[in-house]
Amino acid sequence: MPPNRTEPAAALLIRKSWAGRRIELYNREVSWLEFNERVLLEAENSQVPLGERLQFMSIFSSNMDEFFRVRVANQHRLMHLDKEQLRKLDFHPHRVLTVIHDQAQALQQRFELLFEQRILPELEHNGVVISDKINLPAVFRNKAHTIFKESIQPYLNPILLDQKTRPLRLRDSYLYLALKIKRRIRSETSDYALLELPVRYAQRFYSLGNVDGREYLLFIDDLVRMHLNDVFASMNPEVVEAFTIKMTRDQELDLDQDLGQSLLDKMKSGLRKRGKGDPVRFIYDRQMPDDLLRFLVRKWKLKASSLIAGGRYHNFKDLRQIPLAGRDALFYPPWESVSPGAWSERHTLFKAIREKDRLLHHPYHPYDTVLKFLREAALDPDVRKIEITLYRLATISSVVRSLITAALNGKKVIAVVEIQARFDEENNMYWAEKLQEAGAVVHYGLEGFKIHCKMCLVTRREKGRDIRYAHMSTGNYNAQTAKIYADDSLFTARPTITQEVNKVFRSLYQGRLHTAYRHILVAPYRMRDPLLAWIDFEIRRAKEGKQAWIFVKLNSLVDEALIAALYRASQAGVEVRCLVRGICALVPGVPGLSQHIRVVSIIDRYLEHARVYAFCHGSKPLVYLSSADWMARNMDYRVELAFPLLDRRLQQEVLDLLEIQWNDRSKARWLNGADANRLVGETEGQNGGLRAQEAFFAYLRQHN
Repeated sequence: MPPNRTEPAAALLIRKSWAGRRIELYNREVSWLEFNERVLLEAENSQVPLGERLQFMSIFSSNMDEFFRVRVANQHRLMHLDKEQLRKLDFHPHRVLTVIHDQAQALQQRFELLFEQRILPELEHNGVVISDKINLPAVFRNKAHTIFKESIQPYLNPILLDQKTRPLRLRDSYLYLALKIKRRIRSETSDYALLELPVRYAQRFYSLGNVDGREYLLFIDDLVRMHLNDVFASMNPEVVEAFTIKMTRDQELDLDQDLGQSLLDKMKSGLRKRGKGDPVRFIYDRQMPDDLLRFLVRKWKLKASSLIAGGRYHNFKDLRQIPLAGRDALFYPPWESVSPGAWSERHTLFKAIREKDRLLHHPYHPYDTVLKFLREAALDPDVRKIEITLYRLATISSVVRSLITAALNGKKVIAVVEIQARFDEENNMYWAEKLQEAGAVVHYGLEGFKIHCKMCLVTRREKGRDIRYAHMSTGNYNAQTAKIYADDSLFTARPTITQEVNKVFRSLYQGRLHTAYRHILVAPYRMRDPLLAWIDFEIRRAKEGKQAWIFVKLNSLVDEALIAALYRASQAGVEVRCLVRGICALVPGVPGLSQHIRVVSIIDRYLEHARVYAFCHGSKPLVYLSSADWMARNMDYRVELAFPLLDRRLQQEVLDLLEIQWNDRSKARWLNGADANRLVGETEGQNGGLRAQEAFFAYLRQHN
């Protein structure tokens, strides 16, 4: 069992009836915390290179920020429901918030101990010293003083706090120092003050130089602490004590209900209000004196459930900024992308796609192939039209630049830009405006639905008729995240598929979603029901004594109808295997309910992001790739796409790769149940065996 891991909250496992049958559901918020524990376990793993462990710590910190901003904030909102509405919830939000607080506090403590007791000594062993006022070599004190005076002090604006101070709003995820000042002339009392750390204008870490082969770094936090007497010189302080604090706020957008406003106007208005939500987490240095903490709690009217005791530093997402250039041994050796085959090197990709379907696995295969397809379409004189959905765009977007080029070259470019993509709204609106300036047509999606599908359709004039080429993916059109997100994508010119993709685009433009598709699945109106029908088919096969199995790979498994169907499948004897990276409400291995279901999660150097639905389906397996997780939001409130692999060769390739991941014995961990978050290999006595992501590369090298 992982050391000191947070135990599952049995009180947040609910048994209920679904369509007259018993089911069990694990609370999604607690499951999300256990996902982030899996990230933390990678940071705690001494077999992982130190630089990678810092990356996992950064991810852990960033994940926790978003968890509180969104999921915990939602629980606080639920607390405002009336008693009758609360009774209808599976889990009372007060119970959920209590468990979240206890588990988040336990994870935070593990994180702090990891940083202080293991990471800092290991960094020092590798020649990087995170210094402070006490252990900073004297040779660097003048340089530290100069950096403070020139780069930091101009941005410091201390605010004295007392009961009369006007209300102050701590900004979400900004860093502050809460100060207790004892003056020489009034030693019997103390003053309180607040100081924002100017990380918006300055660095989080400063390199001071080398001594005896070791590089000395300072947090900006400690540079400020070392000079607090200078900051408050006018108060003639005897002692200035400083403790880092950080506020996390509800970041959900509240859109105006004005029917006369466009979705774009509502989003702009909502973004102006973001950051002003209620506090949901207040992290403070546990060394803070009780009197100062009590004062701050009263000052900002903080609830006990929002208080999280931390260490000397917060915002550990900044750990990725520690300068480790030149220390290659602290990271995994780079994996060079594998060529998808000679077809991708041809002068034109259109001919290669016409010949047969082409499947890519990013980042194992280079994302340049997708960019090449778009660049080629932008310049090809025979291309008439490019249509694309855009959900999360890179800050510097090669994809959009190709679309702009296409529009400037006279192609008809139509982009459906989702401006409701959480925390990417402003970036997406920026690129939407650039596309419009270039002459592209931009649709801002559908109010009430997020357009989460990832698809592109290129129409090309060939021998007097229009030929369509489709690209569909499980991941976003984002060349930056494609370097670390493991996704699958398909190029096809099959008319049976491209005609249906064209139909999806038409429905998006018209604002009326169609339901009649033969091959592809499109949420919200035609995804859950076909999936349920395929599960029922496996159940019938199993009851007839025939081979039956289901194998799905998802980021999240929460949808109650689909979970209930998987339970029924297990009870009928269907073998159900689930690779789930994150949240999972299904409880595997329960006798009489889910004894034929196993659920495994893999956390490794790439973030598993692809969704795959595979069914035995008699002698002809069904294999679909999708943008959709099995969650109610994906099935009912998003426009999602699941597309089939009709080429038997590509089907087998995906099934082979699923088997490789299922047989991982280095990084795979069980989800839920008695062995939750334990390594599969450890429970089977095979720890350190096959590592799926390495084997994935080997397979693609061999088969391309």
